[in-house]
Amino acid sequence: MKVKSSLNPLFIFFMGLALPSLLSAQTTGKIAGKVIDTETGDPLAGANVIIRGVAKGAAAEGDGNYFILNVQPGVYDVEATMMGYTRMVQTDVRVRIDQTTYLAFNLQPSVIEGKEILVVAEQPLVDKYLTASRQAMSAEELANSFVTNVEEAIGTMQGVNIHGGIRGGFGLEVNYMLDGSSIRDGSSGTNYSSLNMSAIQEFEVLTGGFNAEYGQAHGAVVNVVSKTARDRMHGTLRYQMRPKGIYHWGGYMYGDSTFENRVVATTPEYWSDYQIPQWVQEQYPQWLEDPNTTPDSLMAYYRDVILNPPGSAVFKDYNQRWSQEIEGTFYGPIGEKLSYMLTGRFTKDAPNFPQQFEYNPEWHTEANLVYDLTSQSMLVLKAFHGGHDNSGPNRTLFHSSEDMRAAIGTWSPINEGFITGAYDGNKYYPWFGNHYQGTTNPEYLRVWGGNLNFKHTFNPSMMLEAKLSHFQFYRLGSRRNGGPPEEYGWSARALDPALVDSSAGIIPIPDVMYLVANGMGFSGPSYGLVNQEYSFNTNNSIDIDFLWQVNQANQLKAGFYGSSQYINRYVRNAHSYNGEVRLNDIIPNDYNPYEGAVYLQDKIETEGMIINAGVRLDYFNLNKWVSADPYDPLQIDEDTPGNLGQNVVSIGDIFERRGVNASDNRDGSLIKTSTQYAVSPRIGISHPITETTVLHFMYGHFNQRPPWNKLGAYPSLLVGVLPYSSFPDLVDFPAEEPFEDSNGNGSWDDGEAYEDIDGDGKYDPDYFNNTDYGYHGMNYDQHWSFYGGNPALTFERTIQYEIGFDQAIGDNLRLEATLYYREAKNLTAIGFTSSTYANYGFQPDVGRVRMHPDVSHPTVYQSKTRAGAFRMWANNGHQDVRGLELTVNAKVLSFASLRIDYDLSFNKTGLYGPAMLYREIPGGAKFDSTVTMATGFRNTYYGGNNGNNHQAGNQNQYWHPNNTAKVAGNFFTPKNFGPKILGIHWLGDWNLNFQTTWAQGRRYTWYDPNEAVEGYRPPLNRRWKDQWNTNLGVNKGFSLSAGQRIVVSMKVKNLLNDKWLRLPGDLDRYHLEGELATLILGHGDYAEDVDNVWRWYELAQLPREIFFELRFEY
Repeated sequence: MKVKSSLNPLFIFFMGLALPSLLSAQTTGKIAGKVIDTETGDPLAGANVIIRGVAKGAAAEGDGNYFILNVQPGVYDVEATMMGYTRMVQTDVRVRIDQTTYLAFNLQPSVIEGKEILVVAEQPLVDKYLTASRQAMSAEELANSFVTNVEEAIGTMQGVNIHGGIRGGFGLEVNYMLDGSSIRDGSSGTNYSSLNMSAIQEFEVLTGGFNAEYGQAHGAVVNVVSKTARDRMHGTLRYQMRPKGIYHWGGYMYGDSTFENRVVATTPEYWSDYQIPQWVQEQYPQWLEDPNTTPDSLMAYYRDVILNPPGSAVFKDYNQRWSQEIEGTFYGPIGEKLSYMLTGRFTKDAPNFPQQFEYNPEWHTEANLVYDLTSQSMLVLKAFHGGHDNSGPNRTLFHSSEDMRAAIGTWSPINEGFITGAYDGNKYYPWFGNHYQGTTNPEYLRVWGGNLNFKHTFNPSMMLEAKLSHFQFYRLGSRRNGGPPEEYGWSARALDPALVDSSAGIIPIPDVMYLVANGMGFSGPSYGLVNQEYSFNTNNSIDIDFLWQVNQANQLKAGFYGSSQYINRYVRNAHSYNGEVRLNDIIPNDYNPYEGAVYLQDKIETEGMIINAGVRLDYFNLNKWVSADPYDPLQIDEDTPGNLGQNVVSIGDIFERRGVNASDNRDGSLIKTSTQYAVSPRIGISHPITETTVLHFMYGHFNQRPPWNKLGAYPSLLVGVLPYSSFPDLVDFPAEEPFEDSNGNGSWDDGEAYEDIDGDGKYDPDYFNNTDYGYHGMNYDQHWSFYGGNPALTFERTIQYEIGFDQAIGDNLRLEATLYYREAKNLTAIGFTSSTYANYGFQPDVGRVRMHPDVSHPTVYQSKTRAGAFRMWANNGHQDVRGLELTVNAKVLSFASLRIDYDLSFNKTGLYGPAMLYREIPGGAKFDSTVTMATGFRNTYYGGNNGNNHQAGNQNQYWHPNNTAKVAGNFFTPKNFGPKILGIHWLGDWNLNFQTTWAQGRRYTWYDPNEAVEGYRPPLNRRWKDQWNTNLGVNKGFSLSAGQRIVVSMKVKNLLNDKWLRLPGDLDRYHLEGELATLILGHGDYAEDVDNVWRWYELAQLPREIFFELRFEY
């Protein structure tokens, strides 16, 4: 079985280092062991060890040792043969990702040909090869579990908190890998996780550190390996559904019991007593004098039109829709040299809340082809596509504090695009926001990926893998907020009060909403908000990995990472209420960054010590011309309003979309971004003290590049005021220059004038002084708004230590104890916000520094006067996490297992570095404490006394509770268990899986205001209610002929209907009166104090959901 190679191993090794590649992580395992004579104990050199059905094997060396590399994760039968000895087959041999499975063979001498001994492989009591914490689930465990997606599977594991954070993380520091390649969007940091569960062979989470081959993560790595087979055809076809119903707290939001249906729409006296706002009387006197404006007509209009707008069934019937999902996965051989895997899924997801779409469809398709070129070489072709249309809670990091309120900056802050309460302002108009904030845009996500992978084995101890890869991430958040979709018969212009003829008896819709706003809280439709978010990002790469098993004990891996990417991200926003238009791509915002890494990993496995040591060098470059002045990021364009470096650089008209290059650089106003580097040493050690006791230690540095958006996005810019009639179409906005002077008369075509007083052929820089027109017709003179990227950002870094103890007690009990410490610095976020009711972590909006460029108005921040100020991303966050993890695994008899996880941890976050920076006063003067308010301020820094030192840190017990415990059990019966009735073992092939999670409530501060204050009152003197959750999965299998099987299952989320009560805002009322949040609705005699049940409980825990599934396997 040995194959000689004429290539020098060292030459091949350094050749692998020299070739540019995108590093792909190891997704296979290794089988190693020893073959000996049972009677004499002598090694059996030349014995053949073969994996059945895979055509992989090895011959034992002179000392009897053997190893088989590049084994896909899974369960196998492995046989050992030798002339003159009985064949021995070990079944149920489990191979895991990047792990060694030790398999010893004791062969008995025999003179009888064909005799075979069949034994079940013994699972090791403890894993001596594991040098850091690792959690995993096999294909069988996933199929029998209650989990329905990757995120839920992660949530079942040790070290993962109730919100999905891994060891105190926020989900921003995790890299998802599919078959060894990253599926993370480089622009936003979003991991693509919509994978098909039936196609997964093994799923693992590396929580305690990871090898040098893994990058672009400073917290954890999620590894997913797809199914493959060479023995026979396999397949799974499944259908899943969730019945219609109410799946949120508080009951149906549009029922007859709601205040607007019970009182406002049925009581004319409610309208008779209503006091019309003064501004309505002044703006619409003709409407008030209209004889048709009566209490009865108002009530009828409100009941028939306002509460039943066209298209209202989309959101009113949310409780009448079934969720359905169909998925199929098929894999196996096609002839002797070719095998395949094909999987597809379509989910028709019914919303839990009223929203803009009837359903949130999601899909994922994936295809793999494996072709054996020779006995030593193979080609693997992989392609996948997925996506979703979503108007519910955000499912990416776009339109979160990591994007929309940060590096991009738009007019609208974060707000839901769905309704979460019966008295939400947009309840009857979920398409709308108001002129201060728009609802979240519907999200359209499309992901494509694929690779061509060449694997070559030079000899049994050396292999090379080369891969060409492509990953494409497209997201569009787009809509016109001037009205519901046109198919519902709405016209955006009809909602403009100026276009409504009140003399014809038409009531201006926004004003009707204001009429009932007293006590109702509903807001009317916005007047023509146009919002478009666009992101198109690609990653093209080449991968080369080299593996060399130097000897039985030593394995080397090496690689060099390189990737060329394309990023194009912009936001465009317009509003007819005040005519503002904001863009963040007034300068073209697409660019081609690149990144890479080189690594070397050495794994030494001996009887008494396993050492896993490596080092990694990462680099990245934004590859972009940027402003040399951080206070003026848009100075590279001379047409930028308020540009303090105006006329320094000219790149032509903004709508010509010309790029910036070296020829544009004049007077050093531009700089080309430089390459940033980070070195990450890592070492893990495992020390098997006995066969039942193992100690392990891990230390490592883990670096992660910030998302490209945080590095390269420009702040948004208010570019002008447009008349409503000239609003550009949503999809094409702006398809052409919207401000034209086609006849050359010195005025824009819309009639607005512009000036060039000094006759230099450019618009006057001092346009701010004219509030009637100014730059492009702008009536507000704001320069930048919200946040901007920072090209000087460097790597986010975590240093992690871990020491663990693994002890087997007998054959059925195993105890694991792990102490860990994580210190993270240079963070650009210490939490994030995706919506009003989805806050992840502490201080999600503080990873930035406020820049004040205008020395004449140093205190202005996001105001509509002069240049103002803006925020820029900064590496100024730090985190300190330390914890203890305890796990007990127990086998109960032969048909049940139990696992208990306990996690005690403390998570502190804080800030350091500059908080606010001011431009120097002209003439070189500095801002300091002696400068008066009229001329400026000094720079400020985080830390005590403005000392530029770390904050003491804040514990975030909401996001990461100090104490968490999980109890998980699995009970099963053998397929042939019990009597056979009508040809079926009704008691056999059952599987029950459950997990109960407990999280300790957070501490908070409250003292009885009626009690006298005596001395110091320490904060955090009380603890809020604990959080519980139980999930359950039950399935029954029915065996058919020829290995076919039908499985009927039920998966229940929140089995016991546990509620997570929110910490009330009014703690005095809660503690003294025992009451939760209420709303005062109505007015006068019709005012009511209504329980706002929809706001009492956390939306992270929803009521019980039951999913039914029918699965066919073969």
